[in-house]
Amino acid sequence: MIELVGLHRNFGVTRAVDDVSFQVHRGTVFGYIGPNGAGKTTSMRILATLDLPTSGDARVDGFSAVDDPDRVRQRLGFMPDYFGVYPNTNVREYLDFFARAYGLRGKARLDALRYVMGFTKLDGLAEKPIDGLSKGMKQRLCLGRAMIHDPKVLVLDEPAAGLDPRARIELREMIRQLAVEGKTVLVSSHILTELAEMCDRVAIIEQGRLL
Repeated sequence: MIELVGLHRNFGVTRAVDDVSFQVHRGTVFGYIGPNGAGKTTSMRILATLDLPTSGDARVDGFSAVDDPDRVRQRLGFMPDYFGVYPNTNVREYLDFFARAYGLRGKARLDALRYVMGFTKLDGLAEKPIDGLSKGMKQRLCLGRAMIHDPKVLVLDEPAAGLDPRARIELREMIRQLAVEGKTVLVSSHILTELAEMCDRVAIIEQGRLL
């Protein structure tokens, strides 16, 4: 479902990603581990069509993030390592905005909102302003945003960063459930133990190269 092929990304003389290749199979949770600045986010942003490689390619379900970005976006949900708070917006309005942005209409949009808020256990907070949510609830909302168009692949960049132990366990359970439901999940962290209990396979990256 996910394939990185000879991926390079240079920023001037700095090689942020240096000949990275790996595959992630359907229905698995794949851990992407490395210290801060190792190249995890850069390669994930290329996969999510938010950046272009210097050379090489990233593919989702056989489609190139370089040559077929629209098809990749239909199949991929991206959860970045930061969460932008929208002022004067509640949980339901936030998710509804992204559902509409993905072209969901009518019953399909309402069903998507109902499913995502139920899965992330945000249905009881539907009317709560986003800036009043805890860190853990914001991370759930960001995951819900990535799930709203029912993508086959989810790319989660440091989703557990800053969470308390209970919130980490709950997030881990949600990620495993996504795999049970057939989703392919690529999740990054700089802490090996954080991913050890949820991942089927891992890749370790440092200074832009896979170890």
